[in-house]
Amino acid sequence: MDRKKIRIGIFASSHSLIDRVQALAAEQPDQFFLNTHGLDDAIPLALEMVRNGVEVIISRRGTAHLLRENLRIPVLSFPHRSLDILTSLTQAKEEGNKILLPVFRHELGGFEVLEDLLHITLVQHIYTDKASLMQAVAKGREEGCDVVVGGSVTQQSAEALDLKFVEIRTSEEDIVATIENAKSVAIAARDQKATALRYHAIIDAASDGLIAVDESGRITAINETAAALLKLDKAATLGSHFAQVIPQAPISQVLTTKKPIPDRLTRIDRESFVFNCRTITLERDIIGAVSTFRDVSNVMRTEHV
Repeated sequence: MDRKKIRIGIFASSHSLIDRVQALAAEQPDQFFLNTHGLDDAIPLALEMVRNGVEVIISRRGTAHLLRENLRIPVLSFPHRSLDILTSLTQAKEEGNKILLPVFRHELGGFEVLEDLLHITLVQHIYTDKASLMQAVAKGREEGCDVVVGGSVTQQSAEALDLKFVEIRTSEEDIVATIENAKSVAIAARDQKATALRYHAIIDAASDGLIAVDESGRITAINETAAALLKLDKAATLGSHFAQVIPQAPISQVLTTKKPIPDRLTRIDRESFVFNCRTITLERDIIGAVSTFRDVSNVMRTEHV
C-alpha cells in the first residue's frame, strides 16, 4: 500500500531560504505548506496548519522553540552549524568590525576564538520574541554595531533600523537532511497514533471496567465500561487525579505498597464492585497502576451461567 503523503509546514521568511525550500519541495512527493512569518507571529498560523492536518513543522531555531511550547506536533529546526556562522561573520566583517548577533534566550559560548581570528568585536543580545528582538537590534545600534548577523526575522528588524545585515545561511544539504528527518518523525508519529488507537479500541471493547493512572495518580486511561459503571464523563475524567474522581478505589494502595490487589470488594456510591489492581513498571521503576473491575451483580450472574 502506498504511503499517504506527509503534510509538512515550513516557516521561512528569508527570500533565499524560501527559494531553496521551494525548489527542494518541488522534487518531493509530499505536501509542503510554506509561511513567511517567524517567532511569536508564527504561532497562530502554525495552529491553523495543525487544524488543516499538517503533521510536522520546520522553522528557524527561535521560532521552533516557541512553536514547541504551543503545539502538540513535532517541530524541527534548521541547524546553524559553526561553519555557517563563521562564513556569515567573515562576510559581515566586510561591512564593519563590530558585529551584533542576536541570540534566542541564551548567549552562545566559544566566540572568543573567532573574535581573535577575524579581528572583530562580537556583541550578543538576547531576545525571546519579535518585540524583544527589535529591542536587541536597537540596543546594538546604540552601542555602535556596524552590521547584524542572524536569521530572517532578524533581517526585518535590522532593515527597519537601517542597519546592514548578513544572513546565516542554511546549506542545501542541511535543508534536505532536515526535511528527511521531518518525514521520519512524522511517520513515527503516525505509527504511535495508530498504536494508541488500537490500544483504546481494545480497552473500550473490554467487558470489565478499566482505569489506568500514572505514578502521581492522575488518570491516563478509562474505558467506556468504566465510565458507564461509575457514571463518569470519560473526556472530563482524563487527567484528573483519581482521588478527586474515585477516592474509594484501591488504586492508591497499589501505588503505595507496590503490591497487586486481587478481588477487592469496594463500595462506590451505593454500588459494589470487585477490583483487581496492579502496578505498571518500566525497567523496575513504577510508572503507574491499572485497575480492572466489575460490578458485583455482573460477577454473580457470570458465576451462575
